[in-house]
Amino acid sequence: MNDPGNDDEADLEERAAAEALARAFDGEDAGTAADREFAGMIGAAAGRSAPLGEIRARGLARDAVLEVQRRARRARRPRWPWAMLGVAASVAIALLAMRVVLPEPAPEHLRSRSAGRLVPGPFPKAQTAAERLDRVAADRLIAFREVRSHARGRR
Repeated sequence: MNDPGNDDEADLEERAAAEALARAFDGEDAGTAADREFAGMIGAAAGRSAPLGEIRARGLARDAVLEVQRRARRARRPRWPWAMLGVAASVAIALLAMRVVLPEPAPEHLRSRSAGRLVPGPFPKAQTAAERLDRVAADRLIAFREVRSHARGRR
């Protein structure tokens, strides 16, 4: 190398490195990997990029056009059939739930009834209030058993 204080002159080694870098930048000579990498960085910083091949450029353009067409087809597809299917499914689930939760109504003889027929008034003097209450409670237990057997399907 030259004298560190003298920057005016380049020695032969510096000139050879500069020529190798120029050839790598122009793409004439493969040069070393470091030269190619450094030339790529200089080109990228200067806004000069390697040209795409014609085939690659056409492929990119075709992919972009196909993507636009696919999005346009998707946007034109009607969405109301799916909405109607969702509404129909909701109605079917609601009807099924009502059938499970609300079984068929019980026959007339199993529905609520007054206790007035069990204990008609005026009350006999021999019958106590506890006996009347026992009679009503026994009737309610019998009615409960009948209703449960009806709900299970036995009649």
